[in-house]
Amino acid sequence: MSRAYLAIALLIALIGSHWYAYSQGVSREHDRLELQYAKALEKAQQAARAKEDALTAAYDKIANEYEQGKRDAKAAADKFVADLRSNGLRLRKRWTCPRLPSIEASPGEPDAAERDRNESAGRIVRAAAECDQQVTQLQAIIRADRGG
Repeated sequence: MSRAYLAIALLIALIGSHWYAYSQGVSREHDRLELQYAKALEKAQQAARAKEDALTAAYDKIANEYEQGKRDAKAAADKFVADLRSNGLRLRKRWTCPRLPSIEASPGEPDAAERDRNESAGRIVRAAAECDQQVTQLQAIIRADRGG
């Protein structure tokens, strides 16, 4: 009977030592995988920060170009109106509306209708230039987002 107890005790000790070795191996593998995961996570975070920084710089550049484009559009519209006023440019006849009576024109201000048409034409030129600039900058944002 003592041999049976000894065999059982030896078997239990053998199982226990194998279980201990297995759990230690699992623990080491867990630690190794956890370290590998932490390194991969850090690398992914660095890449994400770099991409975010690049996009931020691209968006800042696009925003600055857009604001410059708006200023350029205003300057172009102002020049257009000035050229109309100085007769450097003339509107096509269809834009002059000679058949319609002018509400703004009065005996004290006979050229008010012409001034209003010139300023309206300038606003149209400015709006068109701003729209062109906005489309250009929106396309730049899309290219930046797509990594182009």
